[in-house]
Amino acid sequence: MYLIINYDVKDKRCVKLMKFLRRFLYHLQESVFVGEATEKTYKMIVKGIESITDKQYDKVIIYKMRSAKVFKIETLGKQKWIENII
Repeated sequence: MYLIINYDVKDKRCVKLMKFLRRFLYHLQESVFVGEATEKTYKMIVKGIESITDKQYDKVIIYKMRSAKVFKIETLGKQKWIENII
């Protein structure tokens, strides 16, 4: 499956969450990560996010798709990443 993860997390947990997600996904920009994951990896990511974040203050959105080919990405402005990683 293909994941897009976007988060809005308080400062003290932001770096910890970023370092955790970098283990599994590509850091696209500021608080956005993308990449392929197996079902097992996806469950590990969700558990890790839940252990780092505080549901009362933080927000994490996970977009799950069957593959990266399901949608088209259009970048406006400075492009930080290479198209062929998707």
